[in-house]
Amino acid sequence: MIVLPIAKSEEDDTPQEWSLFELNGELLPSNKDTEGDHMEFGMIELDGDGKTAKITIASHELKGKVEVLKQPFIVMRPCKRPITDTEASETTAEGVSKKQRSGYEVAGIVKSKILFDQYPKSIMR
Repeated sequence: MIVLPIAKSEEDDTPQEWSLFELNGELLPSNKDTEGDHMEFGMIELDGDGKTAKITIASHELKGKVEVLKQPFIVMRPCKRPITDTEASETTAEGVSKKQRSGYEVAGIVKSKILFDQYPKSIMR
């Protein structure tokens, strides 16, 4: 059995709250829209009550709703942490080992999703 430690981020004690972005269908980006491994969609506009959302992608306007997830989940990212055991070999003067072990840190908590499940409205420009 392999034990991988899970810790909170050292940068901030409070994990970020994230939301899922759920679309029905497929997005096919043009070559000019992509930079590396991400694609920019545009801005999501929320109503005053925070229960409905709207986004414009190219010449289509999508309307959706914000739903709270029944069971929130966490997003983790891999990290390397120094072994702080004083009994470990090759210990420096600060008491931190030169060796590192693999683990995960919590990057964020997903508590809601924005669901765009209606047909898009075409916008003539």
